[in-house]
Formats: sequence, structure tokens, C-alpha cells
Amino acid sequence: MREVDEEAENRAGPNMSKDAGHFTSRKLLQRVAAALFWPYLLVLTLLFVVKQPAHFWMRLCAVSWDTVGANVQFVPGRTILYYLTLQENYRTGFAQLGGNLLGFAPFGFLLPLFFRPARHAGHLAMLAFSCSLGFELLQYITNFGSFDVDDVILNTSGAVCGFFLLRWILKTGV
Repeated sequence: MREVDEEAENRAGPNMSKDAGHFTSRKLLQRVAAALFWPYLLVLTLLFVVKQPAHFWMRLCAVSWDTVGANVQFVPGRTILYYLTLQENYRTGFAQLGGNLLGFAPFGFLLPLFFRPARHAGHLAMLAFSCSLGFELLQYITNFGSFDVDDVILNTSGAVCGFFLLRWILKTGV
């Protein structure tokens, strides 16, 4: 049996083997995922932290220690519950909750494809938590938004959902 495998490898050439196609496609997938991830992270930063690029420098220069931390929410579930019970404008609640979940889903979908430590759900959750916490702290310090613990919860949950979607796709071959 080994002789047949060696013959096939010899016919295919020195750089090809029966696993070469798999290796190449895996490497290509890793490179594409990395190439998509970094612009995605930049856009995510702009959306979550900067929000209004035209006013970025004016607002950054206007930050004072008096205004830092004016908008904070540390009670888990408070904002989520508020948006879930927002009956007069359910679209706003749906957009806020869904935006946080969907905004971080690519984080959980792309990162494991090229960053080995993110291939475990717990590690990925910690990376997403850290990134989301970083965004919230930037909003807190720069006063470009409010620090909300529920945003961290939703963002981390969105990344974990993206991770399990990727795992399901890879497992089923969809």
C-alpha cells in the first residue's frame, strides 16, 4: 500500500502530496480570515468607540476629568431588560441588542480561523470579553459613549455565537 502512495506522490511532483490541497486551502483560509479580521476590527472600533468621526478630535480634546465616567452602568442586565421591555419603540431595543450581538459575531467567527488560542470557546470568550471591555473603557475615558456592563455581556455573547456558528459550519461542511 505504501508503494502506491509513493508512486502517486512521485507523479504529482515534489511539492504535492495527497494532503497538499487541504494544506493549501487551510492556509489560504487562515490568510483570508486574518485579512478580513483586521479591517473588521478597525470598523468595529470606529463604530463602537468613535461613532462620529467628524467630531472625534474636537471631543477628544474636550475631555476633562470632570466628565470622565459621567455615563456608567455597572448593573448586569439593567440595559438588556430596559431594551427588552421598550414597548413604545421596540425597533430601538432590537437594534441596540442585535447590533451588539451581531457586531461581535465576526470576532468569534474569524479569529479562530487564524489564531490558534481562539480555537477553544473559553479562550475565545476571554479574548472577546477583553476586547469589548477595552472598547467600553475607551468610551468611558474619552467620553464618546457610556460604559455599560451589558454591552460587554452582549458583545462577548455575540462572539461566542459566531464561534459556535463557525464550529457548526466546519463540522457539517455547510
